[in-house]
Amino acid sequence: MQRIVLTKKKRDQFFNDLLKKSGVSLDILAGRYDVSGRTFRDWRRGKFFPSLEKLKTISENFRIKLPSFKILPQYWYITSKNARKAALIRAMLYGSPGTPEGRRKGGLISQQNRRENPKKYRALGCTIPKIAPILKPSKKLAELFGIILGDGSITNTQVRISLDRFADREYAFFVAKLVKLVLKEEPSKFNRESTVELYLSGVELVKSLEKMGLKRGNKVVHQIKIPEWIMRNREYARACLRGLFDTDGGLYIHKHGKGKLRWNNLGWCFTNYSLPLMISVKKILEFNGIKPRGNERRIFLYAVPEIRKFMEIIGSSNFKNIDKYQRYMKYSYNYEWKKRKGAGAA
Repeated sequence: MQRIVLTKKKRDQFFNDLLKKSGVSLDILAGRYDVSGRTFRDWRRGKFFPSLEKLKTISENFRIKLPSFKILPQYWYITSKNARKAALIRAMLYGSPGTPEGRRKGGLISQQNRRENPKKYRALGCTIPKIAPILKPSKKLAELFGIILGDGSITNTQVRISLDRFADREYAFFVAKLVKLVLKEEPSKFNRESTVELYLSGVELVKSLEKMGLKRGNKVVHQIKIPEWIMRNREYARACLRGLFDTDGGLYIHKHGKGKLRWNNLGWCFTNYSLPLMISVKKILEFNGIKPRGNERRIFLYAVPEIRKFMEIIGSSNFKNIDKYQRYMKYSYNYEWKKRKGAGAA
């Protein structure tokens, strides 16, 4: 197999044109031409001499001009008198590349280089951890935290939010926009049979969220709570409760009656199995003049004036809650109240 020598300028130009025209990474391209991704990247940065046959094929396939080059002589790799001597010195310094110790040292050096210059290695087609956004307290971040505390989960490498595919269809679009706005990246979306899942991957992202008070793993086992930076600010606390209610809560219609007369009431319910979180939710409600009922797992608002106060002060970003509340207040509230007054008079 003939090997060629390209100047740095010509080599960079060729591979840059290849990346632009192909639209895929070097690793994918390498697979198409039966070359390892590492070898392909080494060709690009001039560590190894590329194969003339492979570069000619690539040039023809993508219509990229192959720059002028020099062909290395046969057995070029054994012509240097100092090659063996240099190899022995390198093995003494770093260990043989064929030993576990040598591979370990090489891996540590590679990781350090990638941390110091991530842009360079991304340009070479290497997989580099994504840079996490700098998170600062805000109402939007507080609402997103409420959503994650409600229907979200965090693993070592991923943040995932699961919503009802049908009931929360419009809300899923809102959450996706909120994630992109706050975390500076559009989440991936995956539709399952009954749920829609939004997720972002990134080790550094998970670390950033943990620094702000979230925890990876099982939320019930950890008995999660609302972070202190949210609880100390009235606006943040309201926004977080809105996110929690839109995921782990909801409005519902329940029937009451007296004698043979029955009427519909609007109810408000929030459910969660973390005691510290439930205590925080009650505090936020009471601090805003809303009187909740319930127990350690469920909180209720039964009186329409209390629910109205919640919707005016805390609000909802979930269309299903907004629509149910507006419909009840517009078409049912006055009618049901008159029915109840009539039953009392009787």
